[in-house]
This record gives sequence, C-alpha cells and structure tokens, in this order.
Amino acid sequence: MEFKHGRLLLIGAAALALIVLLSLTAREKTPGPLSTAAQEALAPLQGGIQTVSGAVYHAVGFVAGLGTTERQNQALRRQLAGVGSLQAQVQTLRSQKRSLETLLGLVRAHPRRRYLAARVIGRNPSQWFDTLTLDRGAASGVARNQPVVTAAGVVGRVISVTAHTATVLLLTSDDSGAGATVAQTGETGVVEGVPGKAELQMKFFGRQAKVKVGDTVVTSGISTIYPAGLLIGRVVKTGYQEYGLVRYAVLRPAVSFNRLEYVLVQEG
Repeated sequence: MEFKHGRLLLIGAAALALIVLLSLTAREKTPGPLSTAAQEALAPLQGGIQTVSGAVYHAVGFVAGLGTTERQNQALRRQLAGVGSLQAQVQTLRSQKRSLETLLGLVRAHPRRRYLAARVIGRNPSQWFDTLTLDRGAASGVARNQPVVTAAGVVGRVISVTAHTATVLLLTSDDSGAGATVAQTGETGVVEGVPGKAELQMKFFGRQAKVKVGDTVVTSGISTIYPAGLLIGRVVKTGYQEYGLVRYAVLRPAVSFNRLEYVLVQEG
C-alpha cells in the first residue's frame, strides 16, 4: 500500500516538474533543446490525458444521443397515438354513414310517410332496454306517441318531449306494448318487453294460435301508435303460460337495441 502511494507521489512530482519545465520553454520563439526535451517527456502524459478526454467526450456524446433518441421516440409515440385516434374517428364516421344510408333507404321505400331523423344522445345504464333520449324535440315537430323506427324495424314510441330533446320508451321495456301479427299465419296478439333483457314476448289472443320458430312478427295496425307492417322480430321459442291457457312466443328483436345511433321519428 505504501509502495503504491510512493509511486503515485513520484509520478505526480515528475508531472509537475515537467509542466513547470514546459511553461519555462513556452516563451521560446523557436524550439530549443530544453523545450524539445520537455515535449518528449510530456508526450506519454499528454497522450494519456487525450485518451481519457476522448473517452469522456464520446461518453457525453453517447448520453446526449440517448436523450435525443428518447425525444424522437416520444414524438413518434405521439404521432402513432394521433394516427390511432384518427383511425377510430374514421371507423365511427363510417358506422354513422352506414346507419344514415339505411335510414335513407327506409325513407325512399315509404315516400308517403313523413320521417324526422334524430340522433341518440343519452341512455340510462341501469335501464338500458327501457328508454333513450334523442336530440330532437318540440321545436323540430316531435310529439308524444309518435313511433320511432330504424330501417330494421320498430324501436319504440315518444313518451315525453322538451324543446330540443325527446324521451323514447323502447319496445323492449316491460312498460311497452304493441299490437302484432304473425306474417305467415295472421295470428294476432300483443308484444311486450321482458324486464332486463333484449328480447320480446308475444302473447296471442287465441290459445290455439299457429306459430312456429322462424316466423316473422310485424305490427298489426290495431294500435293507434304504430302503423301496420313494421317489422318487430322473429320467433325463437314458443310455449304456453298460466296453466296452458295462454299461448306465447319469444321473439328476437329486428332492431339491435345495443347499437342504436340514429333513428327516424314518424310524423303525422
């Protein structure tokens, strides 16, 4: 240990002496024997210093480069996030375009009926299949008991309005109801919602009503709210209730109540 300290002291003293010697010769306009000897002696030391300095320089440059790369990566990540957001917006617009095109097809198919397009702006999460809110109200001509439909079929009816909004009672609500007919057999009954489910139930007026799985159910026109012929759904199950006295059928709604974006309010 003492040997190492001694060696370091000798090296330090020699370096100091050479530095002093170099400073004394720095005033010479032309290199003399003294300055030449000093340069030769300091050459190994200067080389070592340059090596260390070069390593430090490259290390600092490397760290600075890492900082630049990280900033570039962050910028790229922001750009990619922006692209992802744009893609989501494009998909949303495409979905809305498809919805509006199908509604336009319904309007063209029934030129004698007057429709008002409206956008769904609110739903109650705890009563998802009961009601929804539209962005049209009394100021646009919307009134209570007007039927609400899509190109797929019946959505429900308007139950209340403000100047610029309307609340719709969905056909899937257990408070709802519509006169209905089996298209294949002409059997009639009433369609009601099933609490908490996206399905419908039709109760027939006759115990011996002829109905089978796959049959199509439409509005009968008996109600003063819904015109005849609007699609309600298809039969997926049949049976009897109340000790076999009431014939019923479970329907899969024609409308996808989970993905309602735009609807038509039938006027007049």
